Amino acid sequence: MANLHLLPLLLLALLSPAGAASGEAHASAVVAEKGLDFAKGVLIGEAVRSLTPLRLPGVEKAVRVPFLGAIRVAATNITLFHLDVGDDSAIHPGDTALVVVASGVSANLSMAWSYYYDSWLFPIEISDRGTASILVVLTFCLVLVLIVA
Repeated sequence: MANLHLLPLLLLALLSPAGAASGEAHASAVVAEKGLDFAKGVLIGEAVRSLTPLRLPGVEKAVRVPFLGAIRVAATNITLFHLDVGDDSAIHPGDTALVVVASGVSANLSMAWSYYYDSWLFPIEISDRGTASILVVLTFCLVLVLIVA
C-alpha cells in the first residue's frame, strides 16, 4: 500500500511515446521556476563578482581642424568599480543555452579626463583635466550562458 503513490509515475514511464517508439532509454527533467530563479541569482552574482573592479583601456582622440588648430581629448584610468542588477531580471531556458535578461543594470565608473586645444592662428593654448565619477543606468543587458551537455 505504501508504494501506490509510485504507480502513476510507473505508468507514465511505460506509456511514454519517446521511450516506446525509439526503444532507447532516456531521461528528462523539468526545471522548476524556483530552480531557474536560483540559477539566475547565482549566474548574475558570479558575473558581477568577476567584473568588478574592472580596469578598462583609456580612450584618446586627436583632431586637426584646418585654419583653427588641433584638439586632443582623453579619458584614462577608467574603472568599473560597482555593478548593480535589478530584481526584475528574467531567465529563459533554451535548447543549448540559458538566456538571462538583466533589467535595471546600473554601473559606477570613475575616470580621469583631459583636453587640450592649440592653434597656430592664435597663440593661445587651452587645456583642462580632472576626474569624474559616472553612474550609468541601462534599461536592459543581455547575457548568454552556454550549457555544455
